[in-house]
Amino acid sequence: MKIEKGTIVSVLNGGLAEVKVGQHTEYSFYEGTQFAPEITIKALNPIGAAAGQHVRFLVDDRNIVMSSFICFIMPLLLAAAGAFFGDLAVGDMLALGVSRGAAVGALIGLVAGVFGIKLFERSLSGKDEYKARIVEILPEGYESPEPQRPEL
Repeated sequence: MKIEKGTIVSVLNGGLAEVKVGQHTEYSFYEGTQFAPEITIKALNPIGAAAGQHVRFLVDDRNIVMSSFICFIMPLLLAAAGAFFGDLAVGDMLALGVSRGAAVGALIGLVAGVFGIKLFERSLSGKDEYKARIVEILPEGYESPEPQRPEL
């Protein structure tokens, strides 16, 4: 489990809250660019935190690893499989040749991967065990510390 800090932006129906998570040290190298976002996530709010409060929340590390695999690796594997089968089947059936058949198969595999990501996201969006969980309201004067810049 990973403990993060954030600020409640709004309280939603169904025991959820939108939490703004500030920049972290892994983003500090990109500070001032479009690659250093403040992320807003939806988290379970069992302790009843209100908008504007600073909170700590838990994120299960297993969810991050599985989601990363689905989002980044699965489409590439499907594109490679599509290229392989496109090379064998599509190129011969449509008389496109080996290179074009592989390209068509890879494109079909990549599109299937994108649709797979959407199906994965929809299947997990309603399950509470995959959402972050707010566990503590931080004191009133709490301010998020500035991220540490790595030495270059």
